[in-house]
Amino acid sequence: VVLGPGDGTGSLEWFEWDGEKWISHELLDFVDHGHSLSLADFDEDGLCDIFTAEMRLNGGNAEAKAWVFFNNGSGSFEKRIIAEGFGWHESKPADLDGDGDIDLLEKPYNWEAPRLDVWLNQAR
Repeated sequence: VVLGPGDGTGSLEWFEWDGEKWISHELLDFVDHGHSLSLADFDEDGLCDIFTAEMRLNGGNAEAKAWVFFNNGSGSFEKRIIAEGFGWHESKPADLDGDGDIDLLEKPYNWEAPRLDVWLNQAR
């Protein structure tokens, strides 16, 4: 289970069930309007990676970031910032160019809209 803030600010955490209780693992201590959160295998290693991104509300949060957390298979993730300064809102992972890897479709909330951005995964 992965949980992050939608409106407002908060942390991004993943939760592990140990057979008796849920254990929280913090990935980010601060996310500002994290309106994008998805799980997908971005590096094609058979493991679920985590994507999240911040929204730029009406031009605010000029340094909004997007991250992919690559699952290493042993209970931890490698954090990578993939973009800064874009207004990610309700972004979706999909193979947008038909090459078999996961890309991202992104749109701003209302600032600089209408616009769609396609982020192609260059793994292939």
